[in-house]
Amino acid sequence: MNGQKAIIILLAVGLVVTCILGVRTNNILNNQYEQLYSQLINLTSQVNAVSNNTAAQIQSLLTQQADRLAEFDYEYRSIDTTSGQAQIALSVDVKSVSGGAALYIVCRTAGGDSAREIPLERAQGLTYTAEAAMALSHNYEIDIVERTGDGGESVLNVYPQQMRLYDEFYADRVRNDSGGTATGEDEIEFDCSFAVRDFGLDEFEMTKVVAEIWREGECIDSREVTDQLISGAQQGLLEHYNIAIASGQIDMSMTLAEFAKQFGGGEEKGTQPGWNYYYYTRKINFKADFTELELDRASAESLRLVLVVTFEDGYSRRIEG
Repeated sequence: MNGQKAIIILLAVGLVVTCILGVRTNNILNNQYEQLYSQLINLTSQVNAVSNNTAAQIQSLLTQQADRLAEFDYEYRSIDTTSGQAQIALSVDVKSVSGGAALYIVCRTAGGDSAREIPLERAQGLTYTAEAAMALSHNYEIDIVERTGDGGESVLNVYPQQMRLYDEFYADRVRNDSGGTATGEDEIEFDCSFAVRDFGLDEFEMTKVVAEIWREGECIDSREVTDQLISGAQQGLLEHYNIAIASGQIDMSMTLAEFAKQFGGGEEKGTQPGWNYYYYTRKINFKADFTELELDRASAESLRLVLVVTFEDGYSRRIEG
């Protein structure tokens, strides 16, 4: 009897030990599996990355080989604001051309179906040029087409070239560089820095700027402020003005316009050729201005400044300060 109990106890102990060893072994195997799986996932990711990069490089090389256009460029010869057209000088550099082939620029309005062909003439080497009158009211997509004597035709460029006349002369003629408001206990100040370009032509000159104050969808004030603009004040004048206030050189009540008249226009920093830079500031005193609104710091937050910039050719653009 005692012998049977001993055997049973030994079997039970053995079973417990076996279970414990089994659980530990299973945990070890699971950990090893997870490590191997993680390594496999990482290796797969690296292989995919190398594969994608290789495919992209191959595609880039194939595209470069297929693209026989080296460069497309254009510049303005003259602009007729009455007709809204510009005389454009077109220049095309190609990598190769078939013997006896003729080259054409095929021009489409962006998103349009109708195409216009402009014959190219060989200037020198593989450089071809042409001149054409183009409407400024459109952006254009350009293809360079080669036609051979046997009737063959091919497009030399892989991707359409862009000629964004509308963007250059209208959509992007005014650039809103910065704007903001500073609200105090007694007043709110609006600042707006913007740039315009007139392409060196009197017909595109900026003629008028109107400042509008809006509140809850209603224009509550509109006045011309052309003569209040600070020319070239995008960076330099503002820096001098802020330093002068911080150092106590001038009183905080002095406006930027007054500072510019007394101390000069400052430097034009960060400017780009062809752009004219302007700065406008407007202060509204809660007690003296718009008294019917009974403005305070909280209610003044609903005010916003809008500048309406108008040019000689009648084009105008609204920008928010």
